[in-house]
Amino acid sequence: MTVQGNDVVQEAPRFLVVDPMPLVAEDLAELLREAHPGADVVLASTASQAVAWLAELPGLTAAFVNLCAEDLAKADLPARIEALGGAVVSLWGDRPIGAGRWFVLDLPFSAESLRSVLGRLG
Repeated sequence: MTVQGNDVVQEAPRFLVVDPMPLVAEDLAELLREAHPGADVVLASTASQAVAWLAELPGLTAAFVNLCAEDLAKADLPARIEALGGAVVSLWGDRPIGAGRWFVLDLPFSAESLRSVLGRLG
């Protein structure tokens, strides 16, 4: 959110989609853009790519992550996402011990289930 004169301008949300399957990532990105026109949606296929993108995503709204718990832990991805103020939306369903803002989007997802998760992000 930025202030211009006396007006408060809501910035477009920023999302990171981390999924090794390009078709799933693209489908999710398209649904995010439909739900939030003008949203900044970045795709990564690995945890290391996601970490590199995080440096470019100040004001991250949420990261949608479809990686195994081992890959998440190696990259410390949930903590990095939360440090930027973003929520973690898991497509696996497992919530690591100590995770903060953690949500689940079950596979296969739909536009309706995505809207439900987005509504809970706040």
